[in-house]
Amino acid sequence: MSGLSRELKVGIATFVALLLLGGLVFVTGGKWWRQKGYEIEVLLEDASGLKSGSPVYISGVEGGYVIGVYLIPARASVKISVREEYKIPIDSSFIVDRGGLLGEANLKIYRGQSEEYLSPGSTVNGKSQPGMDELIAEVRTNLQIMEEIFSRIKEIMDDQEVWGAFRKASIDLPHLVADVRVAMQRLSNVTDQGKAFLEGVQADVDVLTKRWSSLSGTIEGVVKENSENLRMTVTKLRSSVERIDSIITDFDVDGEGGKDLRRAVKGLGDATQSLTELARNLDAALFEDGEGKLPSLLEDVTKTTSQASELLEEVQSYRISGKTFVHQVTSGEDEELMMDVGLDIGKVNSPWFLRLAGEDLGYDDAFTGAFGYRARWGELWGGYVHGDLGGGALWDMKTIGLPLALSWQWWDEDGGKWYVQGEWRVTDHWGLFYRRYEDDDDTESVGVSYRF
Repeated sequence: MSGLSRELKVGIATFVALLLLGGLVFVTGGKWWRQKGYEIEVLLEDASGLKSGSPVYISGVEGGYVIGVYLIPARASVKISVREEYKIPIDSSFIVDRGGLLGEANLKIYRGQSEEYLSPGSTVNGKSQPGMDELIAEVRTNLQIMEEIFSRIKEIMDDQEVWGAFRKASIDLPHLVADVRVAMQRLSNVTDQGKAFLEGVQADVDVLTKRWSSLSGTIEGVVKENSENLRMTVTKLRSSVERIDSIITDFDVDGEGGKDLRRAVKGLGDATQSLTELARNLDAALFEDGEGKLPSLLEDVTKTTSQASELLEEVQSYRISGKTFVHQVTSGEDEELMMDVGLDIGKVNSPWFLRLAGEDLGYDDAFTGAFGYRARWGELWGGYVHGDLGGGALWDMKTIGLPLALSWQWWDEDGGKWYVQGEWRVTDHWGLFYRRYEDDDDTESVGVSYRF
């Protein structure tokens, strides 16, 4: 060895060092030179040839390697190392790629869309791609199915009845197509006629809408021009209603005055019959035939008395109630005092009624003429409301033991306005209320109510 040159010694030492380095890399799988990462455990039904050192691809980019493959009950556990700078979403897919005929098995990670990521030491489920044997078996199964299909088609084509029906259908097909074309043409004509009809209906609706708008404006103008007369009329109407109410009260069947009056009417009828009989006797005794006028006069009196009785019964069959609200505006620029006066007219045994009312008199005069329905729980009404088309509802909470009534009313003015009102009924006639208007100023008012 002493005779070896210096260059040869250096070459031999370098060769030995390379051999040792290559052996070290082969034994350790090069893990000492790999970048640091975090571990994830992947559970597989079939490891499909994965082994320690197999590459791990993340969206096609190598981002780790397989640390080891281990058998666990009923499954295989594959531990992988992923580079620290790569974050794996928790909804990612882990798939084993067999690598084809000559390639090396590897693990592919298809990243998901989640914003949460797997932490070091996480355990996930993976799956393997089908192998060549499985693909061949699947192709074989598909070929068998296709063979069965072609065999059935051949049997059908060999059947003369089926073939004859097929030929007949092919002959009738042009006629069927022609019939379909005729039907489609008729359908198109009907569609055109329907379109023209709808256009005519739309034009009629537009004309009707314009006429109704004009009528509403005319009614509103008449109401505004005669607001003062309307107030006086309502005042007189209230006075008349009070008088009628007192008369009806006197005619109440359960009242003493009513009983006396009915007895008087009955007595008057009996007396009239007696007078009629007396007149007939006098006429027979004092006048000649055809000259007596007294019996006919008494018959007229009897008829008039009967009509008066029927009129009283008809008056008693109507129920007339009213309401008066006096309230003060408490919000907005104006603080005006205004009043609502209304009458509800209906039959005693009918839930339907006619509502005539003047609202916001003294501030924003408006007239209401609407038909309503009264139930145990409250009221519903609709028609000409507050000077426009509209409606309303009232919930009487006395049905649940509270002296409170909540009401809501809407009318079609400037795209729609409404108010909501709560009334606390102190007695059967008197109450306090709060009202809020949904308008440009969000007006609020409070006041006193009286029902009669």
